Amino acid sequence: MNLSFEKNKNLLHLFKEGHPADEVLKQKMLDLAKAGISHINFDLAKIANGERAIEEADKPDPAHDYLHMMRVLNYAENFPEIDQDKDVLRAAVIFHDLITHLKAYNNGEKETEATAQYTEDLLRSIGFPEYKIPKVLSAIKNSSAHKVFSLEQAPKDVEAFILFTADKLDQSGAIAIMRYFASGGHRNRPSMNLDDPTLKKNREPKKTEYENTVDGLLYRMPAIEEKIDYGAARETIEKRNDFFYDFIKELEYETTERKQFSESTWTEKGGAFAIIKIFENCGREGKPFYHELDPFAANRTLEPNIYPLDAVKFELESLDNEIGPKEISERRKAFLQQFLNEVKFELSGEIVPPSEESELYR
Repeated sequence: MNLSFEKNKNLLHLFKEGHPADEVLKQKMLDLAKAGISHINFDLAKIANGERAIEEADKPDPAHDYLHMMRVLNYAENFPEIDQDKDVLRAAVIFHDLITHLKAYNNGEKETEATAQYTEDLLRSIGFPEYKIPKVLSAIKNSSAHKVFSLEQAPKDVEAFILFTADKLDQSGAIAIMRYFASGGHRNRPSMNLDDPTLKKNREPKKTEYENTVDGLLYRMPAIEEKIDYGAARETIEKRNDFFYDFIKELEYETTERKQFSESTWTEKGGAFAIIKIFENCGREGKPFYHELDPFAANRTLEPNIYPLDAVKFELESLDNEIGPKEISERRKAFLQQFLNEVKFELSGEIVPPSEESELYR
């Protein structure tokens, strides 16, 4: 199954100017999200009794926070002008991860339903056009990972299609690594199968990230590529995932080195293990990945105790040759720099129209 529209065998005629957008409405929605309304916790016992049980989470999940939403919004708004309702698309993107706590219980269907239910009230509270609200709720429900991956149901409308595609762009490459390990730290999930972290023993990865994070990544990355039918997005994801597989290769190197060196001489400094540790700690503490206005500290002092991306840069700048032989030290330094370069590339990414040969038109 891929994400083509059954009703539109040829979508070329849809690439045109979309519905005018209400910029004031957009700002009202962003203000709600910025205030922390997207960090929601749920009481499962109350849900079982049919009650609304909404409260702000003690520590937000940085994998599904305001910065994630803004990245997805950027991708969505840089999509070519398919005949979309921009107000509907923006609302669906801004609130699509409103309820995220239930992911800890692998219960995505209830989570999405709860998100749609609560979004409906929020939209009415800011005067969102009543006749557009059902389209927002439909886009949220029909773009969920549960619908697409578990139930094998493609998005039914254009806003859901764009939301799903944009959301999965933020689940690839270096950003996927940051998000998955932060989510793992947030939920106290094991990092990897220590006996066979990179599937060298001919085992299949566990089919869920709830078992351990590396298995979840190795299972999910190819699955996402398979589901994306929009040519430019698939090509972007495949390019980003080249770095993901470089990460897995570096993890293999470091796992081998861990076995070769004694406990007193082996260190996690630099490389893949350092990145894992930094972002798992980020998830446990509920910290944002980076400074919103200056992610790479171009015009400010590094704050490694606040921003994990600063911590990676600080680690790189403070590395010395005490992490093993020179070739190991140099390789790990090069990998950290590659990671930072990849994050910068991904944060500046745009979506461009596909050629007429793209699968989108087939």
